[in-house]
Amino acid sequence: MSTDHPTRETGGPPAVAGAGRQPCGTVVRRLARRLRFLAGITVAPLLLCLPGLVSVLSPQIHDSFYADQLLVAGVGAERRPLAEQVTTALAAHPKAELAHAG
Repeated sequence: MSTDHPTRETGGPPAVAGAGRQPCGTVVRRLARRLRFLAGITVAPLLLCLPGLVSVLSPQIHDSFYADQLLVAGVGAERRPLAEQVTTALAAHPKAELAHAG
């Protein structure tokens, strides 16, 4: 078996201590690349699920933010028909236009 590099079996020079070691910069680069990969695997799913969580929780978010605008404290003793409510609203706001009712 012929090789270009001498080995122990062929009587080449003895192995130099630390010859299999890599320089410190290479080790740090590999470690940084591995940490970045692992961070990406753990953080990416969280970032991808945030829009879904916001859309799922949006009714609860809107209810908590706009509760004072969505709920009426007192209605009165009796119900009024829709036509009467529209007439009263248009009288209170004369520049308003009725787009659709009912």
